Amino acid sequence: MPSEVVSIVNGVMNIHLHTKHGVHMVAALVPTSPGVPGKQGSLLYGR
Repeated sequence: MPSEVVSIVNGVMNIHLHTKHGVHMVAALVPTSPGVPGKQGSLLYGR
């Protein structure tokens, strides 16, 4: 449930990892980077 974990206020990202009713509330944050055209978040070479 990213909407309950991640928020952005005034350009600052806040991550609030917590447990709600026994369920772990987490999100996988994946940055986008330039790379292969047409593939968002991919790299052409390297890691």
